[in-house]
Amino acid sequence: MQTARFGASLALIRDRFILAISGMTGKNKTTRSCEAYDTLTNHWFDIAQLPVGLCNTSATVLNNRFVYIMPASNQDCLRQNALVIHTLDTGNSNSFVGDKNSRSYGAAIAR
Repeated sequence: MQTARFGASLALIRDRFILAISGMTGKNKTTRSCEAYDTLTNHWFDIAQLPVGLCNTSATVLNNRFVYIMPASNQDCLRQNALVIHTLDTGNSNSFVGDKNSRSYGAAIAR
């Protein structure tokens, strides 16, 4: 890993790449950077950054293209209460902020 971090989300894509998404680089300091590890070549490389730094979140990949990063529920990240959808091939990210139990929040996942 090029940037040391903890509290990062990890996700596997195409049974080959391990994504390290955001996380913390120090006490109370989040990073927006994301990296991928190629298990065949044993090489780390940067991928598109997130619009905000997140820590202690959960991530899942859909259709080998979209990374859904669910908001954290711990005290450190309550201010970052947003669902982030990160598109791997374009590097675009969208954040949806709001009540986790509302219908509009779930609509972002359904798109």
